[in-house]
Amino acid sequence: MWLWSEAAVTASFNIEIVEHARSLILAVAGELDISTARLLDDGIARAKATDAATIVVDLARVDFIDSSGLHVLIKHAYRDHCPRIRLTKGSSRVQRLFELTGAIDHLPFVTRE
Repeated sequence: MWLWSEAAVTASFNIEIVEHARSLILAVAGELDISTARLLDDGIARAKATDAATIVVDLARVDFIDSSGLHVLIKHAYRDHCPRIRLTKGSSRVQRLFELTGAIDHLPFVTRE
């Protein structure tokens, strides 16, 4: 297990970065909103700068996501055309945002194993 030394942590948000085989898993927890979206943006940008074959943004422990959090995911996984990035759908509450916005049809989701 490997963590970046400056792991993003606030009272309501955490990103744990784990290296597994040739993949990086960004396990996000808490509220992904306007006050924490920058932390995820920075984390994904750093992950993209590595030679990891796959970058998985695990949203299973995200309690809430707003449009700024969604924007970060769209920016890195869709708009930047980064084929290494995959997302988990997260909780039913998070999945609902993806469904309501239509993002579910455009973002590269994978199933958690």
